[in-house]
Amino acid sequence: MKRALRAVLAVSLALGLVSPAFALEEITAEKVGEFYPAQWEAEAAGKTAFSNLAIPGHQKASTSRYYAFGQVEFVYYDRQDSVYEKRTAKIKERDKKFEVVEISGCPAVVFNKQRVFADVGGEILAYLECYTCESQEDLMARFRVIDLAGLKSLLE
Repeated sequence: MKRALRAVLAVSLALGLVSPAFALEEITAEKVGEFYPAQWEAEAAGKTAFSNLAIPGHQKASTSRYYAFGQVEFVYYDRQDSVYEKRTAKIKERDKKFEVVEISGCPAVVFNKQRVFADVGGEILAYLECYTCESQEDLMARFRVIDLAGLKSLLE
């Protein structure tokens, strides 16, 4: 009888410790895609593309959207995938004109007046490529409209 009671108690305790992990909501491309700025809807030039992957060495999820001014993409990935470092390194090889900055508490790299990448919480990459921006200030003003703090809250 005592063994059965101990077994039930052990299973209950184990489930009690594990159940909060089951309650955590999985981050999907659709969830990340909720953070496109609403004020850009009038400039949307098509549907949002969603991709959910769970292959080691690749992003877990990504979402991209095209606008009249360019492209915006959010990529959710495993830390060991180093998507931010890989993407910025690839562009740094071709484009020697870049600036390392911080945007809303996130490390970012700005390339000329056309591209900006931000590393959101080490697991989400925010990317804006603006074809119509006339200056780096214009690019940064567009990028600051993205709710990076909201994206980061998905990781908490």
